[in-house]
Amino acid sequence: MRSDNARAWFSYAAAALLAAGGYFLLPMLFAGAELTLIEYYMLNAVQQLFLFVAPSILILRARDARWQRFKMQLKKLTTDTTGYCMLLAVACTVVISLVVALWLPIVENTLGHVPEQTPLPDPTGAGEWLTALVCIAVVPAAAEELFFRGFVQNAVSKYFPRAAAAGTALFFAALHIDIAALPGLFLMGYLLGKTMERRGIFASMLLHAMYNAAVLLLNARGGQIGSAAVWLCIFAFFFAVRRLLREEENHAADGTGM
Repeated sequence: MRSDNARAWFSYAAAALLAAGGYFLLPMLFAGAELTLIEYYMLNAVQQLFLFVAPSILILRARDARWQRFKMQLKKLTTDTTGYCMLLAVACTVVISLVVALWLPIVENTLGHVPEQTPLPDPTGAGEWLTALVCIAVVPAAAEELFFRGFVQNAVSKYFPRAAAAGTALFFAALHIDIAALPGLFLMGYLLGKTMERRGIFASMLLHAMYNAAVLLLNARGGQIGSAAVWLCIFAFFFAVRRLLREEENHAADGTGM
């Protein structure tokens, strides 16, 4: 028992040091450097590995019971889960934009201005596109889902199972420190949390990554879509949410979801 406690405390200390290094040391190393947007997001991706990935794994492995709870969320992706995640990710780009558009006048009236956000890059060429997708879509999605859903939500659900998804979503939104996007972040966080509960953490990672990628692609197109596409996305949003968040049926052992 004493050795287990020593291992746990060592894991917690190592997690704290890695998170502190990612939060303080990495920005200090690049302080004053003139970074392009692509380079900024590359640095952000590396920072998330220190802030979220390594500490989460260390803390999850610190206690066997916690690790076993996490392993229950490692469900295999089925065909229907993948399809609904992709559909919901695209639909969320419009629905969340509408939610934020309704929220911005409240922020502007309260603060007197809308806080500026870091713009997304406009990649040119296959190399920049690949780098942007990895650093903006894939790495942040995997890192944040491992921390917020794999660690935080699983920990909260042990004591407050019904409030775990909403509580974690609120923490997820607040930690982004972006008041202009707060309701959109909360909605996305809640959908990610419920997706993990129903379909497992790989599904929430996929949904998160596809949403980030869809936002990046939409930004590259100038963010302009027609009214028919908006209504189609709203319909697709409710359809995908209903299908994705229903209790998952028992599928064949091959995991096809058919």
